[in-house]
Amino acid sequence: MILITTSHRSSQRTRSFVKDLSSIIPFSEKTTRGKKTLQELFTEAYLKGFKWLLVVDEKNGNPSRLRFYYVEFKSVKPEGREIGWVTIRGVRLVRENPSAVKISNPSTISVDYGSCTREECFNLADLFLMVFYKALSNRADVTVKLEEWKGLRVRFLGKGGVEIGPWLKVSRVVLNERV
Repeated sequence: MILITTSHRSSQRTRSFVKDLSSIIPFSEKTTRGKKTLQELFTEAYLKGFKWLLVVDEKNGNPSRLRFYYVEFKSVKPEGREIGWVTIRGVRLVRENPSAVKISNPSTISVDYGSCTREECFNLADLFLMVFYKALSNRADVTVKLEEWKGLRVRFLGKGGVEIGPWLKVSRVVLNERV
């Protein structure tokens, strides 16, 4: 479903964030960026059977933006289209949340956007629904909860509403196109 990586020369905090995401997003895999170009990442995603690539950028050692690319084979090589991006203004990692519980091998996910009232929140829900469409379920192992609380916040919950992933405070959502 999705290959997750960082920008070049990422900090330990950003790598931990990618590890947290890859452990709770069904059918995801993290890859070390190293010196790989975007084109090399598109090729890697395509060869591994992933339709999506998520690149986590950073600023001052902290995750600052999530860029979502849709990967498809065009003419002679795999290419990626940037579908949208999310600017992050704060992250709370799993290790920083004492109430977080670890889960293993989730296979289904849902997006709870019931408390959304602003367009930005609905755009983020649309983006997540596009990316996770193959693993969506009403009885999901993981629920992505979007909340408009002091801005826009994203939480990852397991069955019974327990925290299982990082928190994200979102400052901006840009949806370039739909797939």
